[in-house]
Amino acid sequence: MFDDSKVKILVCCHKPCELPQDKRYLPIHVGAALSKADLGIQRDDQFNGNPCDNISDKNRSFCELTGIYWAWKNVKDASIIGLCHYRRYFDFHKQVPFGRDQKQFKTSDFKKLNLDIPEKIFEKVQNGSIVVPTPAHYDTNIAINYCTHHISDDFETLRTVFFETQPPHLQKAFYQLFFRENYLSPCNMCIMRREDFDEYCAWLFDFMFTLEKKIDITHYTPHQQRIYGFMAERLFNVWLYAKRDKLIHKPLLFISDDPPEHPQRPLLEEFIRNFKMDLGLKLARRRLPKELRHLRSK
Repeated sequence: MFDDSKVKILVCCHKPCELPQDKRYLPIHVGAALSKADLGIQRDDQFNGNPCDNISDKNRSFCELTGIYWAWKNVKDASIIGLCHYRRYFDFHKQVPFGRDQKQFKTSDFKKLNLDIPEKIFEKVQNGSIVVPTPAHYDTNIAINYCTHHISDDFETLRTVFFETQPPHLQKAFYQLFFRENYLSPCNMCIMRREDFDEYCAWLFDFMFTLEKKIDITHYTPHQQRIYGFMAERLFNVWLYAKRDKLIHKPLLFISDDPPEHPQRPLLEEFIRNFKMDLGLKLARRRLPKELRHLRSK
């Protein structure tokens, strides 16, 4: 039997909500330093009720990363660490139809969902696999997608700082993800072994704190102020590509009473659409920024 006490799957929360009863899940109030609410769960600005190393007060711009940082700095007794959201969980029991990356469920259905994580998953993670969401597809490559939905000048800053500070193998991974792909595993969700988690966090937060000094977000809307959470979704996929570990893709259970902005297409239509987009990106000739051209043939 796998030792459940060695597993900590954070469930990021910012308001009262239904929570799983499985003790391997650890609900955590992210942004607790900015909130007057007492959710009665672990806070990301304390450890066992005492002050601790944290970035809780950065939650408006770092989002769930404040929970990831808290776990990195304070959870020392876990050999497997992961992250979910209060309304997003991995599906290990085929509750999402085949071929979909997620399915929406009403809040009233929460207790009917099977959120159990099979022991064989933990065995695979211990052997080096990383659990991530089934990739979501977009209509453009990831660079254009970011610039369309967020501040395009920020992407230019991200790209410049990345190529100034990161080694060639990560530069190649950045180029591959942002300019050649139109899909990624979203939401900063994962389950991985402790040593991989430490490696990722050390790399991510060192880069994020460097980038944070380059961008002024004081005039941004609350949505766009979530910049570092948005960027980390992409950078996590860059790190995964460079690391080339074994990935276990699982669809997401999305718990919400609000209908999605874009209703899901019929499965066959979705498959044809994704195939055309993938083929189009592979065939497209794109002029690369000067600093990326040396990576074209690698």
